[in-house]
Amino acid sequence: LLAEGSWDNDNVRSQTLKAIKLVCPLIVVGVGLAVMLGPTVLQIFGREYSSQGYLLLVLLAFSCIPKAISILSGTVLRIKKDLRPVVIISFIDAIAITFASYFGVHFWLSLSVIGYITIVSESVSAILYLVVMTTALKN
Repeated sequence: LLAEGSWDNDNVRSQTLKAIKLVCPLIVVGVGLAVMLGPTVLQIFGREYSSQGYLLLVLLAFSCIPKAISILSGTVLRIKKDLRPVVIISFIDAIAITFASYFGVHFWLSLSVIGYITIVSESVSAILYLVVMTTALKN
């Protein structure tokens, strides 16, 4: 998308839709494989690891959906040469996940809280990216 959009700035909307059509099946397959094969793969590291880590794996797999939205939206903003929102949203997202995970693990004593925090943070970032991208495409 970045290469095509930089070359042909007038068709960014159609190129974005093409990228979405390409990415969606990959995400569905990836999340599906993580959910279906996760317990088996995690068994390699032991039964306790598998039982503790599966929920985290599933939550992180599902967090790929809003992350893909953020990446595609950020790419559109890069094409439009509007980098400030990309830097700000990415910075806030990274800080939020880091600090919330640190305190979340200490308060709830569970690794799965990292998965929930990641989903919430990535979803908020995706919404912010969509709002900024929609505004950028109108201009």
